[in-house]
Amino acid sequence: MDVDEDRFHSFFSVALSSSRPFFGQLGGERGFEKKWLLVISVFGFIAPNGLFIRWMVGKYRGLGPIWSDHLALAFIADAFIAMVLLAYWYARHPIGQVRWY
Repeated sequence: MDVDEDRFHSFFSVALSSSRPFFGQLGGERGFEKKWLLVISVFGFIAPNGLFIRWMVGKYRGLGPIWSDHLALAFIADAFIAMVLLAYWYARHPIGQVRWY
């Protein structure tokens, strides 16, 4: 087994087998965790933002088509309301010691 595969399997075996909170059980795997978080964040930045920039440069026709698409408006409203509710919930009930205020 490769060293990276061994780290991958040990990371998930610890994550799935322990009763401690997920983020507290990583121990010495911080470098491995940071590497994967960086890979996921770079992919998340390039893929959706690249599609958005391509749309803005090539196919943007103003706000009229957006306002006339009721399904898109419902999705936008749903995402915005979920974001506001989650922000309020985590401001009132923080996950850890760090607070928003």
